[in-house]
Amino acid sequence: MRGRTFNALSPLVRYILMQKWTMVRKYLKTSAGSNEVKSYKSPKGRSALHLALENNPPIDIVKKLIKIDPYSIRCVDYLGLSTLHVACCSFLPLEVVNFLISEQQRQQGEASLVILRDRRENTALHHAVKALLDPLYYERLDYKNDSSATILCNCGDLGQDSCYTSQILIVGRLVSMEPQLVHMRDRNGCTPVEILEDCTSDVWGENEQYDTR
Repeated sequence: MRGRTFNALSPLVRYILMQKWTMVRKYLKTSAGSNEVKSYKSPKGRSALHLALENNPPIDIVKKLIKIDPYSIRCVDYLGLSTLHVACCSFLPLEVVNFLISEQQRQQGEASLVILRDRRENTALHHAVKALLDPLYYERLDYKNDSSATILCNCGDLGQDSCYTSQILIVGRLVSMEPQLVHMRDRNGCTPVEILEDCTSDVWGENEQYDTR
């Protein structure tokens, strides 16, 4: 991202993209920060929570963003990706995914976020499995023209082995919560189990792009 374009971004977006979490914490304590969280929407329809989840946020940042804007946990972007979808293919710690699920259940009293499908009929489990097999999977999604596009699937301080361990735990958590997910098919007719069994990128398309029509 060019310096001039980057500097034109709002404070919240700049701090998140730079992963300056101390600055994010301070900014969220201000009225300007709270207002930006509530009003922010990227050109692709992502919320501030979406953006944070793409950048390996500490759990307290996730909690604060949802406290400021409870609706953001149910927000979907133009691809139909929920915040849980993003979390499940961004190699985040299991505690982040658990919190998203528990908070959504607290708000709505059901598991709709877990079984929610995006525009290509992917569930959170589809995304988690595809990311497990292809660490660049999320980066292939059609975000490249978004002005706030980021480097995705960032393991941060976890290390690669810990990232994959966490991803496997996420897969297990989703299955244990909603066993029916293993039988649900994406738009290509594939279940998460079939994707794992095949383990080839051509199951869902090596360079799959979302149809925005």
